[in-house]
Amino acid sequence: MADAAAQPTGPFCKIVVQQANTATLQVDPEQDRWVTVGPGLIVFVAFQKGASAELFSKIAKALLTVKLCLGDTVTGVGGDLLIVPQATLGGKLKGKQLQYHGNMDKADGQQMFLDFVAHVRAEVAAINDKRPEGRREMAVQHGTYGNVQRMRDVSNDGPFTHIFEF
Repeated sequence: MADAAAQPTGPFCKIVVQQANTATLQVDPEQDRWVTVGPGLIVFVAFQKGASAELFSKIAKALLTVKLCLGDTVTGVGGDLLIVPQATLGGKLKGKQLQYHGNMDKADGQQMFLDFVAHVRAEVAAINDKRPEGRREMAVQHGTYGNVQRMRDVSNDGPFTHIFEF
């Protein structure tokens, strides 16, 4: 059995959230396919060694219920979510170089990302089922793990950017 010093202690997930009026992300460079979201949040996410699906509910709750700079929650305004894999959030500065030793390996990180997106989609679907009449349906779009995350047409009234660690 490995000693406690060898076990990761966290944070296990790093997230940067930016409020946006609109954003477009390339999800398939070969087919030049893009997804667009309306008003809501861009969520950049990186999973670290030791992360597990047990974090998903806590992260989703924070994303969907925290009152942000504009004074309401993303669910309160019926906002969209654009979830973007961003392994570089796990980088640590060492001298003049960045090191990513704390990141999950690529295959595990990709699966965690896809499972996280599925979890958030399920939470948003439940919210959409109960939304008041006249409120727009929330959408969840996501980037492609392992691709360059090419964004365009990002519009915001801030930017209001927040960093969370779980």
